[in-house]
Amino acid sequence: MSVTNDPSVSAGPDIVVPRRSWVALAVAAASIFLFVLDSGLLSVSLPLIEKEFPDTSRAVLSWAATGFLVALASLLLLSGRVADRRGRKVVYLSGVAAFTVGALMTAIAPGPIWLIAARVIQGVGGAFLTSSSLALVLPLFPASRQGVVVGWWGAIGSLAAILSPTIGALVAQEISWRWNFAAIVPIGIATVLIGRRVLDEPVVERRPVSVDGLSVAIGSIGLGGLAAVLSQGRRWGWTSSLTLALVIVSLALVATFVVRSRSEADPLFDVSLFGFRNWTVNTLAAGLQQIGFFSWFLTTPLILVNLWGWSVFQAGSAMALGQFAAAITGPLGGRWADRRGFLMPLASTAIGCAIAALWLVVTAGVEPSFWRVFLPASMLMGAAGGVCGMLTTSAALRHLPPDRLGAANGAHQLLRRIAGLIGVALALAMIGDAEGPAILDAAKHVWIMIAIAHLAMSALLITAARRTSQPTS
Repeated sequence: MSVTNDPSVSAGPDIVVPRRSWVALAVAAASIFLFVLDSGLLSVSLPLIEKEFPDTSRAVLSWAATGFLVALASLLLLSGRVADRRGRKVVYLSGVAAFTVGALMTAIAPGPIWLIAARVIQGVGGAFLTSSSLALVLPLFPASRQGVVVGWWGAIGSLAAILSPTIGALVAQEISWRWNFAAIVPIGIATVLIGRRVLDEPVVERRPVSVDGLSVAIGSIGLGGLAAVLSQGRRWGWTSSLTLALVIVSLALVATFVVRSRSEADPLFDVSLFGFRNWTVNTLAAGLQQIGFFSWFLTTPLILVNLWGWSVFQAGSAMALGQFAAAITGPLGGRWADRRGFLMPLASTAIGCAIAALWLVVTAGVEPSFWRVFLPASMLMGAAGGVCGMLTTSAALRHLPPDRLGAANGAHQLLRRIAGLIGVALALAMIGDAEGPAILDAAKHVWIMIAIAHLAMSALLITAARRTSQPTS
């Protein structure tokens, strides 16, 4: 199904989008809602999980987060390929089901090993729902409306980012952290039941699923190893023998995987995607944005709590204001991109994110200042980030062959996740063990890095656009 002549919703003077497509968007967007909500709930729940399992070290419990990320990174490429070959609807609903089962197991986990296993299951489900969800709905809309589609997609993710540090923190503190994950279960069940009825499988060319087992093994282990290093490197020590050995092995496996992908007739990772200029440039731009985004959300709460003395709930509520701004600007930015093209919305909002970070560099001090310092920076970062964070995905996937959307989205999302982990690792390395006023100086270095990443993103997009517009001889 693509576009039908339904007079319900107008997409332009000659194009109409059926209401069923918008319903399908709402169901498929449950993926980003669940994903963002779960990540935020884990963040606010980890301190309480540590108290519930006092005999388990923090290093072990941290694998509740790392196990999820390793499973996700390991399977994103495979899940995107399977979605293109076997059907995106079945892959998406299977991913939601696995994610829901993992959330239920997390909620009832009797011990840390069970908890980590549950999080790995959620990571597996997250890989399959992430790679297939957007590819499932984009073919249902004309190209002239896909910016708005991704804008609403990002707005739904921002809603989850508002709920997790506010309501999620209250539930964890006043009732139990387990209820946060239990709340995911009915949402997942409803998504599967409704999705079975309203989601349609896009009509694309189907090919048999022929999976190179060796590529799956070396690619999954290599990418999972890199995710583990970026998540646990500071805890292990960046120069420890374990970290260095895992880096060498993982990079060797990834390099072998790429070489094998170039020589295979039907590779797991389709390197020919780099031949699509839009996909390549916007995927690189998304990586730069994710480095800045994750660095921002790691360092800013540290200042609010550790230096300014705010409670976790106060800090979470303050950070949620920026996500509220993102929920508003996401759809507006999508409409802007559909009408005027993607370059100006992406480049200008990336500069806006850089200005927000530099505002904190210039104004933040050891004394708390919500109205003059934090609020302007947070609202600008949220409003601008709500546009540039999501539109890179829409720009990357535009004009790709429909039968390659799943694989392209899987690779795009994988590179975004790896870039986000790089951002976290860089921020943690800059902050180190700083305490008191010293943490502010360290955070300012991170905010400068955030500004540089977003300015580099804007420069990349502008340079690529100029080269594309140059006449060829």
